Amino acid sequence: MKKLLLGILLAVGASSVFAQQDAQFTQFFRNKLNYNSAFAGSEDGKICASLIYRTQWLGFGSKEKGQSPSTFGGNIHAPLFNGKLGVGLNIFSDKQGFESTLTPTLSVAYHHTFTNQHKLSGGLGVGFIQKSLDGTKLKAQDPNDPSIPKESVNGNALDLNFGIYYQIPSIAGFNNVYAGISGNHLNQASVDYGPVKYTAAMHYYLMFGGVYDMGTFTIEPNIFVKNAIKTSLDLNVMTTYNGNILGGITYRTVDALALLAGYKFSSVSSAMISYDLTTSKLSQFSNGTVEIGYRHCFGFKTEPPVKTIRPIYTPRFL
Repeated sequence: MKKLLLGILLAVGASSVFAQQDAQFTQFFRNKLNYNSAFAGSEDGKICASLIYRTQWLGFGSKEKGQSPSTFGGNIHAPLFNGKLGVGLNIFSDKQGFESTLTPTLSVAYHHTFTNQHKLSGGLGVGFIQKSLDGTKLKAQDPNDPSIPKESVNGNALDLNFGIYYQIPSIAGFNNVYAGISGNHLNQASVDYGPVKYTAAMHYYLMFGGVYDMGTFTIEPNIFVKNAIKTSLDLNVMTTYNGNILGGITYRTVDALALLAGYKFSSVSSAMISYDLTTSKLSQFSNGTVEIGYRHCFGFKTEPPVKTIRPIYTPRFL
């Protein structure tokens, strides 16, 4: 255990870091804006907000040696100008040991609806990456090691994202079919905080899914491909019973098998919890991962102004 924790601290203190750096979520299909800026404002006539909390590898770590990874975040997005544009705000805080990462992002998307009601969206996300590390809690083997900070350090850098998102109302028996492709950290921003240098590797995402309505039941498959240095795959199947009871399962390659359950309070409000069973070698140290999410949408309609019809009098009809 001590060797594993020491390895994590050394990785944090390395001069440059390249890996799967973005926080991952089992409930990715409910947080698409986090991965694809084109999703902003894509839900017609609705302002939608989401909150999510994930605590990873329960039982791993301690206050003295650094807590296990945890992520808290939320987003809100809405359509503008009769759905032609969309805007969204995404804020996530990710903590790993004594290191913290804050990533606020503003996304703007353009939506084009075709005559067959298919919708193509393109979006751009602009934000920044803020990194901080509490060096006062690090215990270096060599007290004079210049690569290990002795005080709290922080830094930030501009971050750019891009995405394309496509929606089909109905095809081959499936409803609400979607497909998205996106790239995050396109500028590969470098953040210097004290002696530590963090470089954001480009991340590419591909996601698609849909809903098959069977009356009392619906089946919703979702597929999520993630690529940074390595490629990983999330395969998810959700089901809805009687319109409000949610359940599902997710398999993540080389990492976890997850169970999901939730409840729809209404057509626009729902909560979900998921539990990941760790399948990698970390399972001997971890009691699994818990993720809790809540989502709510506010419906609205913009009516065109009513023109007042004024009578016109002419001498002929007086």
